[in-house]
Amino acid sequence: MTKESLTGIDKNLVFKETFNSEQATRRNGGVPTDVTYSNGVGTFNGSTSVIETNFNGTQFGELSFAFWAKTNDLAPGHDQFILDNTPGSVGFAIRQLSGTATMQTFVFRGGAQISTVTIPDTGWHFYVVTTNATSLNISIDGGAFVTETFASNPITKSGSLMVIGKPNDAGDNINWDGDINLVEIYNRILTINEAKNLYEDKYHKGIPIKTSAANQILNIDSSLGGLADRFGNTITNTDVTIVRDGDIYAQKYNATNSRLDLGTFNTLVGDKTFIAWVKANSKGEGSAGKIMDNGKFTFRVGGTDRILVSSDGSISAQSNDNAITLNEWILFVVTRTSAGLTTLYKNGILEGGMTNETSGTPVAGSTNIFIGNNNGTTATWDGLINAERIYDGILSTQEISQIYTSEKERYIKWVKY
Repeated sequence: MTKESLTGIDKNLVFKETFNSEQATRRNGGVPTDVTYSNGVGTFNGSTSVIETNFNGTQFGELSFAFWAKTNDLAPGHDQFILDNTPGSVGFAIRQLSGTATMQTFVFRGGAQISTVTIPDTGWHFYVVTTNATSLNISIDGGAFVTETFASNPITKSGSLMVIGKPNDAGDNINWDGDINLVEIYNRILTINEAKNLYEDKYHKGIPIKTSAANQILNIDSSLGGLADRFGNTITNTDVTIVRDGDIYAQKYNATNSRLDLGTFNTLVGDKTFIAWVKANSKGEGSAGKIMDNGKFTFRVGGTDRILVSSDGSISAQSNDNAITLNEWILFVVTRTSAGLTTLYKNGILEGGMTNETSGTPVAGSTNIFIGNNNGTTATWDGLINAERIYDGILSTQEISQIYTSEKERYIKWVKY
């Protein structure tokens, strides 16, 4: 895929809602009612939640909508609106249809024009909708557009402003029930490559090609300058700050007491894959800075710049020396079987010293799961960690290589000749 400049589409950005309570971080975002903001995510209650905006998109002949959404119900008892500008038979709207796992967009151009995609599950998904005088298109997760064509007609003008989370010409109780993360509107048609780039470059894509049976259960995202897990796991933050590092936002740990507490949503036994981008300033507190820990499973730096992994809190599999280089972004992937056989990948390739090495028989954690520290706050990471993921199952070598290939441009600066 040829990448098209995101900077080139920024000039066409006419609306942006980042679900952050600070107005300074938002471009003409709306006024929320009964919407909970948390780490760049807006949670809507399905009955009274709404954001009223000052945007009237029918002033434009072409429009593109881009947003992340997570529904709580694949068969809701009522229509659930993401965006709406349709008082009566004018304007445009995007909604999940009642009783179905269908995301529908429609626009009134002398009559209702409709295009739909299937919502595959209750996880996070990225949608791009475009419309002009002759077509209506919708894409999910960077996939091909589903297109509805029609005779040339402009959008039937609406004098009403757009609302997020409900229809603007109806009462409550047909509101969105779930989460929304970032809404952007552009005053031109985005190409399918631009839709893919928005999906791939601004957010951490799971696996480009799935060749294993592993399923993701944790995906921590800092891409909007906040913290959120795309699977809804609760994150309790102690002194972890979100900082800009080049083109990305990342989590900064202070070598003293920083950590993210993920609770006990999983025991971390069985076949697992653990992923994290890291950039260390030092080996951390006690020269044993933790990337991830639950009292039994531990994933940390130590020794002569090695990576150590334990599944029982006692026996450790160890990489060769100098697996970690200070002040450089590195993608580490650890696969660990239910028998404790552990393999380490560095930047998409096998790292010497830890290939099917025993890390002890996996046992259930004795504490909450922590990122960047342990339960006693005695092994704080010093530096940056980002895009932490956990999978139930073992990712294939091909998948691990593709994850690195698809994400490296955000972290690693190439020399230009």
